[in-house]
Amino acid sequence: MINLVFRISSNESYFEQRIRLHVAGDIFNLHLISMPMFDRHTSENMALLVFKILDVVCPSWRDKLLCVSTDGANTMTGRHNGVVARIQREATHPLYRIWCLIHQVDLVSKRNLLALFDGDFQCIINKVATCLRKQQKLIDDMGATCPKMTTRWLALGVWTKWQLDHRIDLETWFASRTAPGQLQLPRWWWPIIAGVCAVMTQLNFAIVKLQSKNLLLSQQIAEIERVVSIICIKCEVEVVNPLVEGEVAADETQSAICGKWSITHRNVEKFLLDQGSFVKHVLDAMTVIQRAEVFSEMGTFVVGMIDGILQLVASRDADNLPSEEEIPPVLPHQLIAIRPAAFAALANKHGGRLAQLGENVMDRIEQDHRELITAFDNEPSLHDALGRCNNDTSFREGWAVVEGRFRGLRDFCGGIATIFPNTASVESNFSILGWEKDANRMSLTDLALEGCMQARQFDLLSKLA
Repeated sequence: MINLVFRISSNESYFEQRIRLHVAGDIFNLHLISMPMFDRHTSENMALLVFKILDVVCPSWRDKLLCVSTDGANTMTGRHNGVVARIQREATHPLYRIWCLIHQVDLVSKRNLLALFDGDFQCIINKVATCLRKQQKLIDDMGATCPKMTTRWLALGVWTKWQLDHRIDLETWFASRTAPGQLQLPRWWWPIIAGVCAVMTQLNFAIVKLQSKNLLLSQQIAEIERVVSIICIKCEVEVVNPLVEGEVAADETQSAICGKWSITHRNVEKFLLDQGSFVKHVLDAMTVIQRAEVFSEMGTFVVGMIDGILQLVASRDADNLPSEEEIPPVLPHQLIAIRPAAFAALANKHGGRLAQLGENVMDRIEQDHRELITAFDNEPSLHDALGRCNNDTSFREGWAVVEGRFRGLRDFCGGIATIFPNTASVESNFSILGWEKDANRMSLTDLALEGCMQARQFDLLSKLA
């Protein structure tokens, strides 16, 4: 089976493709090619480029393609003429379509940040970042430069932490600016910065983990749920009770509600006070109305992030809407929890692909699954080993537990495990591409650049030989 992930760089005009392969119980995430794209970045031009590349690299790709993962851009995911739709029409068998979950988290973060104080928060942090980066004397005094402000991936958590790390210097500097028209921080600045930093720092741990090259789709979902659970505990977020309309309206005066999630203003206050004594000093200097506004805005941000993130679905249907199609589990400790009939129903969806490998392949896979369950029930050592597996268990580690048995089942699950859960590895390649072809090496030919990219994975390719 072949799985593709691709994205186009608007800065360098390169179309980056990666593939994931299963070989002997391990998953390999490989750079395929960075192809220069001189035409307009239309879905038709990109799709034709994909077809040309795959026709050369693997002429039978139409029979083997299992999944396509993208960043969710309109040219990629358009219902009728997007790149994925065009590829789907070329493929022999139905495909899994994956919209990068990290990009979706990014959209949720942007939406909720823009809602803070009706957009004033976003506007002010941009002004603060621009202002601070121009103050050379302040930079020299602090020995640090304010990071550029974006809401992309890890950036906001890093930026807000930098603000808190240099809070005293920044407070002193802003207090010295008394001339009319000079930028001043609003009263709510430090409590909101502290709260946003606490939430985004937790989220950043998940985003870093989601960028692992050999991450499984099920691990991605579990990690998102884990970090949201931590935020719920830290903020004491509750599930909304089915109250009558009047009671809901009354409750909203003392709580922030989004979807089925609710957080009281009192719990928001406790969460903010946990971020440091300075927050208490700032809140004590506010009026009751000002404090209530801070609690309301911060609470809305927290429950908005939780509700938005928990609604994210990586797997998409033909209309790029969340798909209800279930993707089979791929690790032994997950497979033992599925009844043989249910597993057979999931596996039979890939009957067309498996038929190319032989007449009895499906029977062998189903038999291996039944034997795995029997071995788990009757072999104490295997029972204990599988019991120690968790959401952090890699594909290689999980299948090493069964010591080479059930290879038909392993190979089937290996194919499913090659589904790209996100496009993080492509983003990483763009960074490498920019580093290799920097301002001093702009004359580097595309062929030489591709040689540099392939040389970086020489050791990995050697393992496949």
